[in-house]
Amino acid sequence: MEYFWGLSLSGYYHKGVRKMFFSKSPFKGNRMSSFFTLKKFIFTAFLYSLSHYSYADSLDTLSDLKQVLNKGERVNMTVDLTQCANPETGATGTMKGGLVINSYLIRPDGSLAFSDTRQTVSNESKPVAQILRYRSKDEYTITFSMRLFSLPDWQPVGNSVQYDCLINKGIIFYSHD
Repeated sequence: MEYFWGLSLSGYYHKGVRKMFFSKSPFKGNRMSSFFTLKKFIFTAFLYSLSHYSYADSLDTLSDLKQVLNKGERVNMTVDLTQCANPETGATGTMKGGLVINSYLIRPDGSLAFSDTRQTVSNESKPVAQILRYRSKDEYTITFSMRLFSLPDWQPVGNSVQYDCLINKGIIFYSHD
């Protein structure tokens, strides 16, 4: 009978592993054999846990992003507003963040739009809703805009902010195969 990492190819546990889990006293007899069997079992569990990690591919263009989204694959996004510029003033932002794109819209003109909403607390300790919008400007640029609303009445608070971010510079998309 052949063995692979403590498991027999016929589907039965190696006698050391079987003894370790199913006998009243698993470490009777040859303690070194039981020790090495336990090490093999732990190593196998470790390798199994590593198998759940996946590789993420960076998406370089809007076309790449739309293609992956249309396949139904999960896409994560990170944004670094210090690398993005306000289209009117040229000022850069100060925040960094990220999200998973849960829903999106491809418009008839080919542009892509998605958003995120979160509830938080303002600097004045008042509840606010933050609406984050992302819309493609061209093949390599995504426009980010943010607007705050007071809760529970949903009245606009302050001015909205807007930044243009280059794909793979200020905004990076990752697909998970």
